[in-house]
Amino acid sequence: MTSQTQLHACPWALRRAEAQTAILRMIATGAALADTLDALARLVENLCPDVLCSILLFDADGGRLRHGAAPSLPATYRAAVDGAAIGPQVGTCGTAAWRNAAVFTGDIEHDPLWAGYSGLALPHELRACWSTPIHDASGALLGTFACYWRHTLTQPGSEIEVIVDDATQLAAVAIERAQAEQRQRRTERLHRAVIDNLPVALFVKDGRPERFGRYLLWNPAADRLFRQSSADAIGRTVHDMHPVEQATFFESKDREAFACGQVRHIPDEPVDVPGLGTRRLCTTKVPVFDEDGRPELLVCISQDITERLDAELRLQRSEAQYRAVFESVPDALLIIALPTLHILDANSAASALFARTHDELLERALPALMPADAHALSHELGESISAGQVLVRETAILRRDLQRTPAEIVARPIEYHGRACALAVVRDISTRKRNEARIRRLAYYDVLTGLPNRQLFDEHLQQAIQRAAREQTQFAVLFIDLDRFKTINDLFGHAGGDRLLQAVGARLEAMLRAEDSVARRGGDEFVVLVDRLRCAEDAAVVARKLIDGLQEPVAFDDRHWQTGASIGISLYPLDGSTPEALLKAADTAMYHAKDRGRGQFQFFRSELDAHVRERVTLEADLRRALDENSFTLEFQPQVNAAGIIVAAEALLRWQHPQRGVLPPDCFIPIAEESGLIVPLGRWVLHSACRAAALWPAPQGVRVAVNISVEQLRDPRLVTDVASALAASGLDPHRLELEITESVLIDEPEAMLASLEALRALGIRVALDDFGTGYSSLSYLRRLPLDTLKLDGSFIADLERDTPDATITYSVIELAHRLGLEVIAERVETPGQRARLCEHQCDLLQGYLLSRPLSTQAFSARLAESRISV
Repeated sequence: MTSQTQLHACPWALRRAEAQTAILRMIATGAALADTLDALARLVENLCPDVLCSILLFDADGGRLRHGAAPSLPATYRAAVDGAAIGPQVGTCGTAAWRNAAVFTGDIEHDPLWAGYSGLALPHELRACWSTPIHDASGALLGTFACYWRHTLTQPGSEIEVIVDDATQLAAVAIERAQAEQRQRRTERLHRAVIDNLPVALFVKDGRPERFGRYLLWNPAADRLFRQSSADAIGRTVHDMHPVEQATFFESKDREAFACGQVRHIPDEPVDVPGLGTRRLCTTKVPVFDEDGRPELLVCISQDITERLDAELRLQRSEAQYRAVFESVPDALLIIALPTLHILDANSAASALFARTHDELLERALPALMPADAHALSHELGESISAGQVLVRETAILRRDLQRTPAEIVARPIEYHGRACALAVVRDISTRKRNEARIRRLAYYDVLTGLPNRQLFDEHLQQAIQRAAREQTQFAVLFIDLDRFKTINDLFGHAGGDRLLQAVGARLEAMLRAEDSVARRGGDEFVVLVDRLRCAEDAAVVARKLIDGLQEPVAFDDRHWQTGASIGISLYPLDGSTPEALLKAADTAMYHAKDRGRGQFQFFRSELDAHVRERVTLEADLRRALDENSFTLEFQPQVNAAGIIVAAEALLRWQHPQRGVLPPDCFIPIAEESGLIVPLGRWVLHSACRAAALWPAPQGVRVAVNISVEQLRDPRLVTDVASALAASGLDPHRLELEITESVLIDEPEAMLASLEALRALGIRVALDDFGTGYSSLSYLRRLPLDTLKLDGSFIADLERDTPDATITYSVIELAHRLGLEVIAERVETPGQRARLCEHQCDLLQGYLLSRPLSTQAFSARLAESRISV
C-alpha cells in the first residue's frame, strides 16, 4: 500500500486510499456483498474514467461465473454473461478463470478467445477487456475482476494495473467475508436444526445465583420426554414442574455439577412423567462458567433409558454412536500413530478401498499400503504433521489383490486417546483421473474423428521445429482440404458429412508412419506433419499417396461416394520457422492446388501469396459492395410458344469498381464460403420485387428469384419474403422462388415445411436445374411445386435423337401429368425451340430468345407484343 508521505504527494493516490478505506469500512460494518462490490466497481471507474468494471463470482457448485457487480455495463450484457462458462477460450473472464491468471484482450472483435462471444460485446461497443482472477487466501478461485474499454487497446496502463490489483484484493476480502458470514449463518441454522431434531432431550438452565435453575432452552425432544411444552418450561424451575422430592434431587445434581466444575453424568435418574409414570433417564450436565469463573449456564442432555439395565449398555450405545459417525463417512478414514505411521483404527470404507479386513489394516503401517512412493510419503507426512500442517498429495494404493488404484490422501494432526496421531482421509480418485483424461482428450483431440485437434497439432509442430533446429533436419506440413465435401454434406446432411470425415481421418492415420502426425484442423480440413525428411521429394511421395488413398470410394447408406483431396505443402525451414508461417504457407499452397483442378498437391511458392491475397481482397470488396449497394439485377425473359413474355428470371450482377461487371460465378462461391449469401440473397429478393412491381400490371409478368440452400435454412426466410412483397406492393402470385434439388436432401421435412409456409403466402415455387442433381421422382410428388426447370445440358442435344432428348420429352410429359409448368433453359437454336414447342414445353428461356436485360431494357421489351426469333 502507499505510504503516508506518498499519499500527501500524490492526490490520485490519496483518492485511491480514501476510496479503499470506504470499501474496507463497508466490509467491516457488514454491508451487503452486492453493495460492496458495486461500490468497489464504481471506485475503479471513478479512478479510471474510460473503464467499465465487471465483477463475476465463481459458483463452485455449477462451475460457472455469476454476476456480482457491473454498475456501468448495459443490463442486457450483464444478463448475457451471467452464468458464463469457464474454459480455455470462453472470452476474457472465462479464460482468466480457466488459466488462473490475468488475461488481456486488446481487440475483442478479432481475438480468438472471443470467437464465439464477440457478438455479445460488440453491440454494446465493448472493444477491449482485461480480466484478473480473484483468489482467497488459499489460492482458491472466488471470481474475476474485469475492466472493459470502448476502444481497442494495446496494453492497460501501469496505474490501472495497481488499481485493479488493489481492487482484486478488496474484492477477495469482501467475498471471503460474505462467504464467512454465510457459513456462520449456515452453522447457526445447522445448530438450530440439530437442537430441534435431536432425539434426546436438550435443555439449558440458568446458573446465576439470582435465577438459578430457570429453564432457558427446551428442545422438542424434551417436550416429548417430559410431556411439557417449551412454553410451559421456559422461565420456570424444577420446583414448578416436578414433585418436591424429585425437584430437590434434580437441583442437588445441578449444584454438584457447578461445585465440581466438570461434566456430570447421571446414569440413572428417575423422573415422574405425566401419563407415563416413572421413567429412568441418563442425564449429562455440562456446567458453563463466565470469564470470572462464576456459574453461568448448565447444559443438560437427558435420554430415556428405561429399557436399559446398566451403565455398560449405555457405554456400548455411546461407542456405537461414535462408530456410526466414523463409519458413515464415505471416504476411507485411518488414524495413524506418530512417528511409526502404524494404523490404529480404520473405518469400513478403508477396508473396502484396500480390500483388507479391519484387523489386517491394524497390523500394517501406512507406507506399506502405498509402496510406490512409501519413502517420499513417510518423509512428507512426518514433516507436515510435525509442523502442524495438513498434507494433501496424490499417490497409488496397493490393494490386497495387488491392484494399484490412484488415490488422494489428506492427513492432519489430531489427538487420539491422549497421544499425537494423524487422521488420514484416503479417497479413490480413479473416476477423477478418468475425467481428467477425458477432459484432456476433449481439449486436445477432435471429438468427431478422434484425431489430435488444432491445439495439440500446434504443440507437436512447435516441438518438431525445436527438434529440427537442434538436429539440423527438415520436415513438411501438408494442408489437406477435401474435394466435393460440401456436395456430400448437402446430399446426406451433417450426419453423412460426419461419417465421411471419420472415414477420412481413419484412412489418413492408416497411411502415415508412426512418427508422423495428423490432425483435423476444422471443417473438412486436415493437417499432416511429415517428420525427418531426406528431401522435398519425400513430401511429394506422401502427398500423392494420400491423394490416391482418399480417392478410393467411401461406402455408406448402401452407396459408394468418391471424394478426393487437394494438398498444399510447406517445408521447414525453407518456407518458415514458426508454426504460423508453415501453416499459412501450406494453406496458401492448398488453395492453389484447388485452383489447378483439385486432386492435386502443390508446394508453397512465394508468388502463391498473391493469389490468396486476391481472394481475401475480393471477399472484403464483396462485403463493402453489400454495404454500399453496388449490385444490379438483369432480367432474362421466359416466353411461351407464341413468343409472349410470361416471366423473367432475376440475375445478379456486381459492378466492381476496378474489375467492371462481374457475373455470379466469380463471387457467389466466395459469398457462400464467407456467410454473405443470406444477406446478398435478401437484397436480390427485395430488389427483384421492387423492379417487378413497376412492370405493367395487366400483363401479370412473373419474376423468378433463385433461393440458396442457406436462405432456405434461414428461419427468417418466410418473413423476408412477406416483407419484400409488402414493401414493393407486388402481387404474391407474380413472385416465383427457384430452388435446387440438393436443398431437399438435408433435412427434407424441415425444407418441406419451409416451402409450404412460402406457398401459403401465395407465391410460386420452381425446381431449378432438374436432372443435374440426385433427382428423386418422389420429390416431384411430395413437393409443393408449380414449375419444373429443365437444365440446359438436356436441351443441347434435342436436335439429335439422343437418350437425353428422350429423357427431356418424358420429363415434360411427366411434369404435365403432375400439373407442373415446364421451363427449358439455355435454348439457343431454332431447332431446339421447335422440338420443345412440338412437345408442349410451356416456357422457353435462352439466348435465342433474349440475353439478360437491364431493368430499363426489360421494361422496354415488355412494351413489345411478342419476342420474334
